[in-house]
Amino acid sequence: MNKRQAKKQYKKIHGHNPPKTAVTKYTPEEMEAMKVYNLTPEDIERIGNGLRDAFAEMFKALQRVAESMARVFEDMGKKYSRPVIETEEPPVVAARTLSERRKKCRRKGWRVSER
Repeated sequence: MNKRQAKKQYKKIHGHNPPKTAVTKYTPEEMEAMKVYNLTPEDIERIGNGLRDAFAEMFKALQRVAESMARVFEDMGKKYSRPVIETEEPPVVAARTLSERRKKCRRKGWRVSER
């Protein structure tokens, strides 16, 4: 908050401009907030350690989730994958069997010119 904003805030709260001798770096609400959160360096260190531990646990949990998802996708890949070498007949063999079938199905008695 700059000086002008602090002066306006003071005027809004008290109804008049601050005295010329008063140095208002913070508004009264900000001062109350600072009193409520008056922390010692030990408190800050304790809070920092707690946050560090919480983030470490969160990282471990996310790592376990990622590993389990990797395993699930790997298992699904193994279960639903198609073999690399397909068991279908090559085109030459398929063409040969089709031509043999056609030869068997030809009937000599069906020709129109034999009448």
